[in-house]
Amino acid sequence: MEAVAARLAPTRPVRGARCTLRVVHAGADTDADAGFASPSYALVDVRGGWEGARVAGLEFAPFAGVTNLLDRGYNTSVVINAFGGRYYEPGPGRSLYAGLRMQLGAPRR
Repeated sequence: MEAVAARLAPTRPVRGARCTLRVVHAGADTDADAGFASPSYALVDVRGGWEGARVAGLEFAPFAGVTNLLDRGYNTSVVINAFGGRYYEPGPGRSLYAGLRMQLGAPRR
Protein backbone atom coordinates (compact mmCIF):
# COMPACT_ATOMS: atom_id res chain seq x y z
CA MET A 1 0.00 0.00 0.00
CA GLU A 2 1.27 3.44 -0.90
CA ALA A 3 0.12 6.50 1.02
CA VAL A 4 0.33 10.22 0.32
CA ALA A 5 -0.53 12.87 2.91
CA ALA A 6 -0.89 16.64 2.62
CA ARG A 7 -1.46 19.16 5.40
CA LEU A 8 -2.40 22.82 5.10
CA ALA A 9 -1.79 24.95 8.20
CA PRO A 10 -0.14 28.25 9.19
CA THR A 11 3.62 27.95 9.73
CA ARG A 12 3.87 30.57 12.48
CA PRO A 13 1.70 30.94 15.59
CA VAL A 14 -1.04 33.43 14.85
CA ARG A 15 -3.13 35.16 17.46
CA GLY A 16 -6.75 34.44 16.69
CA ALA A 17 -8.43 31.85 14.50
CA ARG A 18 -6.58 28.75 13.29
CA CYS A 19 -7.56 26.00 10.89
CA THR A 20 -5.77 22.86 9.68
CA LEU A 21 -6.86 20.65 6.82
CA ARG A 22 -5.27 17.23 6.34
CA VAL A 23 -5.86 14.87 3.40
CA VAL A 24 -4.47 11.32 3.22
CA HIS A 25 -4.75 9.02 0.21
CA ALA A 26 -3.74 5.36 0.44
CA GLY A 27 -3.54 3.02 -2.50
CA ALA A 28 -5.15 -0.42 -2.73
CA ASP A 29 -3.60 -3.25 -0.73
CA THR A 30 -3.71 -6.89 -1.81
CA ASP A 31 -2.93 -10.05 0.15
CA ALA A 32 -1.11 -12.02 -2.55
CA ASP A 33 -1.49 -15.39 -0.82
CA ALA A 34 -5.21 -15.28 -0.12
CA GLY A 35 -6.30 -13.09 -3.04
CA PHE A 36 -8.18 -10.58 -0.86
CA ALA A 37 -7.95 -6.89 -1.67
CA SER A 38 -8.51 -3.69 0.27
CA PRO A 39 -9.53 -0.76 -1.98
CA SER A 40 -7.77 2.60 -2.00
CA TYR A 41 -9.21 5.39 0.13
CA ALA A 42 -8.88 9.08 0.93
CA LEU A 43 -9.47 10.61 4.36
CA VAL A 44 -10.10 14.27 5.19
CA ASP A 45 -9.51 15.70 8.68
CA VAL A 46 -10.18 19.28 9.75
CA ARG A 47 -9.29 21.10 12.98
CA GLY A 48 -10.03 24.63 14.05
CA GLY A 49 -9.49 26.74 17.09
CA TRP A 50 -8.74 30.09 18.63
CA GLU A 51 -5.46 31.23 20.17
CA GLY A 52 -4.60 34.22 22.29
CA ALA A 53 -7.65 34.73 24.53
CA ARG A 54 -6.33 35.95 27.90
CA VAL A 55 -8.09 36.37 31.23
CA ALA A 56 -6.28 37.23 34.48
CA GLY A 57 -2.92 35.80 33.39
CA LEU A 58 -4.41 32.67 31.84
CA GLU A 59 -4.28 32.03 28.12
CA PHE A 60 -7.12 29.97 26.67
CA ALA A 61 -7.07 28.13 23.36
CA PRO A 62 -10.25 26.20 22.56
CA PHE A 63 -10.17 23.78 19.62
CA ALA A 64 -12.39 21.26 17.85
CA GLY A 65 -12.04 18.94 14.92
CA VAL A 66 -13.41 16.13 12.84
CA THR A 67 -11.45 13.09 11.69
CA ASN A 68 -12.64 11.13 8.66
CA LEU A 69 -14.90 14.06 7.78
CA LEU A 70 -16.48 12.25 4.81
CA ASP A 71 -17.09 9.09 6.90
CA ARG A 72 -15.25 6.83 4.44
CA GLY A 73 -14.92 3.12 5.08
CA TYR A 74 -11.29 1.98 5.03
CA ASN A 75 -8.96 -0.63 6.45
CA THR A 76 -6.21 0.21 8.91
CA SER A 77 -4.19 -2.99 8.90
CA VAL A 78 -3.76 -6.46 7.44
CA VAL A 79 -4.01 -9.44 9.80
CA ILE A 80 -1.47 -12.12 8.97
CA ASN A 81 -2.88 -15.68 8.84
CA ALA A 82 -6.40 -14.43 9.52
CA PHE A 83 -9.23 -16.86 10.14
CA GLY A 84 -12.58 -16.76 8.36
CA GLY A 85 -11.64 -14.20 5.71
CA ARG A 86 -11.11 -11.38 8.21
CA TYR A 87 -7.82 -10.16 6.77
CA TYR A 88 -8.44 -6.44 7.18
CA GLU A 89 -9.32 -4.43 10.27
CA PRO A 90 -11.70 -1.51 9.60
CA GLY A 91 -10.68 2.03 10.51
CA PRO A 92 -12.85 4.28 12.66
CA GLY A 93 -15.68 6.26 11.11
CA ARG A 94 -16.24 9.99 11.51
CA SER A 95 -15.08 11.19 14.92
CA LEU A 96 -15.57 14.55 16.61
CA TYR A 97 -13.35 15.98 19.32
CA ALA A 98 -13.03 19.23 21.25
CA GLY A 99 -10.76 20.57 23.94
CA LEU A 100 -9.37 23.56 25.74
CA ARG A 101 -5.70 24.29 26.30
CA MET A 102 -4.97 26.61 29.23
CA GLN A 103 -1.60 28.08 30.08
CA LEU A 104 -0.83 30.00 33.24
CA GLY A 105 1.60 32.90 32.93
CA ALA A 106 1.84 32.61 29.15
CA PRO A 107 4.03 35.28 27.51
CA ARG A 108 2.23 37.91 25.47
CA ARG A 109 2.61 37.58 21.70
